[in-house]
Amino acid sequence: MCSSLYDVLESYESGKVKKGSVRVSKWMGYRNESMTFDEIMEQVEVAFAEKFGSKDCNKYPTVVEIRPSGGPACESLFTVLRHVPDDQIDMKACGKSPHIFQSEWPNFSVYIK
Repeated sequence: MCSSLYDVLESYESGKVKKGSVRVSKWMGYRNESMTFDEIMEQVEVAFAEKFGSKDCNKYPTVVEIRPSGGPACESLFTVLRHVPDDQIDMKACGKSPHIFQSEWPNFSVYIK
């Protein structure tokens, strides 16, 4: 089994969990500060819907990096990266937002559920 993004290397637990190798690929990122995870994910959904015409971004593989703030009531820096198909990437749209950017990733291993 394979997709356009990854190759399955091994399957575990009757195929429910798979080890995969993600091919070199382009990812779209959103970076901003926020108090909560839910708040930043809502910002991501709105921003991606405006730029790429789809609010159904949950169908795309997503990676989130959180850099915690220094205090208990401060905003943390969130970076949300989504693999968006190449035909949906519009670099002109990215240039108009200070929060949206494109990132190219090397081949890497993942576990898929």
